[in-house]
Amino acid sequence: MTDTALAQGMVGLSERPVARARTAGGLVLAAFGGVILLGAGLIFFVEPMIAKMALPRYGRSPSVWNTSVVVFQTLLLLGYTYAWPSHGTGPPQHA
Repeated sequence: MTDTALAQGMVGLSERPVARARTAGGLVLAAFGGVILLGAGLIFFVEPMIAKMALPRYGRSPSVWNTSVVVFQTLLLLGYTYAWPSHGTGPPQHA
């Protein structure tokens, strides 16, 4: 390649799509992170609301609160257990 091609920036053209792909990948990663944080935040807001609604119905005792926390945590653990095998440990399969 000549010095004029380097000076005009012709070499940099092939690197620009890679930079865009990295930026798009970063945006996707940020979106996934945001959705995960939103889901976790919703769980921590919804759990106490449902437990507070159940307290008057079932006797207003501390055991109602404890039971609701155990139920929510068990459901969360079951959700993680359900999602864990779908992650896979092998190399990604390409079409």
